[in-house]
Amino acid sequence: MRDPEVRLEQIHRQAAGSEVIQFAHHLRRCGEPHVWQSGGQVELVRGVPARLEGFDAVLCGFNKTRVAVNRRIRRLRGFTGDLPERGERVICLRNDHERGLFNGLLATVTHVEEEDEDLWLDLVDDVGNEFSQIRALRAQFHEEKPLKNADRDGPALFDFGYCLTVHKSQGSEWDKVAVLEQIGSSWNAARWRYTAATRASRELVWCLRD
Repeated sequence: MRDPEVRLEQIHRQAAGSEVIQFAHHLRRCGEPHVWQSGGQVELVRGVPARLEGFDAVLCGFNKTRVAVNRRIRRLRGFTGDLPERGERVICLRNDHERGLFNGLLATVTHVEEEDEDLWLDLVDDVGNEFSQIRALRAQFHEEKPLKNADRDGPALFDFGYCLTVHKSQGSEWDKVAVLEQIGSSWNAARWRYTAATRASRELVWCLRD
């Protein structure tokens, strides 16, 4: 795995002159988003937008928020059950080298079967890699943290992947991103904001705290 310091500091694919990058550098220097004068690629809003389902990714600070926002986005997209359905976005929460899975892997469900306490998932990731008959723990979905009593040699751990914490999003990038600003009291606020902003390559909606 790459040095996390390098991963936090490097900008990967965005054009150096983009407003998103300029905004990210502004956040790293002074840390205050509300003084930014938007030029079109970055939009500042108060609170949480009514509709979040149109974003490629929604980022937040806390797992409690992540779970709640994932529920909300699923409803907006027409998914009413508690378990993942075909076409849904999921994220892997634990490495499983034998099955080619890694912590943070984002994928789309192409087929799902229920079996007692487990699910059997067929998945395709963002670059087209396919994963067939992945046994996943049903109880992990909608949980704030990976279940501690989950057998390391047992089913894979997945949850819904529409909303992610900024920590979990490191190393990923999307065209259109919404960031719900939530910063823990012990965190480096400027670094958190910079990392969040650089996940967007084209459009960024920054949701200021009320």
